[in-house]
Amino acid sequence: MIEHIVMWQLLPEAEGRSLAENAAAIKKALEALPPLVPEILDLAVGINTLPNAGNWDVVLRANFEDLDALQRYQDNAHHLKVAQLIAKLRANRSCVDFQTSSQT
Repeated sequence: MIEHIVMWQLLPEAEGRSLAENAAAIKKALEALPPLVPEILDLAVGINTLPNAGNWDVVLRANFEDLDALQRYQDNAHHLKVAQLIAKLRANRSCVDFQTSSQT
């Protein structure tokens, strides 16, 4: 299994909305993906409850069967639409993909 973790630092204001409003919009958009993208095995999105300069504002954790499934997710039109939304709202992005045991 592949675990895909992405974190974003958002702009203080973008697209006429506050950081908090944009974080909520990102969370909503990402959480809408699982029924649209069959490769997603599990997905969770968190908004930092203690915003502080230098901290990350939003985090995504998603699980995929393998690297091919992760690539299909990344190429999926629904994912690309969300990625375009996030690109307008973020100051920084960090990502890590790693292999885990499929058993918990």
